[in-house]
Amino acid sequence: MSHFYKSIGERIKAQRLQKGYTMEELAVLIDADSAMIEKIEQGRQRIFVDYISKLAMIFSVTTDYLIYGVDKSNE
Repeated sequence: MSHFYKSIGERIKAQRLQKGYTMEELAVLIDADSAMIEKIEQGRQRIFVDYISKLAMIFSVTTDYLIYGVDKSNE
């Protein structure tokens, strides 16, 4: 996978750890499985927009932050 997906995965992992969720707990919250979370965090799987939206709500961040690493909503 590309560096783009690896970067998204790194941000998701950082947010997950910051909020204190295990992969299993996060998977339940977004109706997925922990293997998928692991692959996304490693940048080995593309992430669908509906998961990005759910994660943004769970982490209290914008989708722009998860995708691009910055909050573009204020620009």
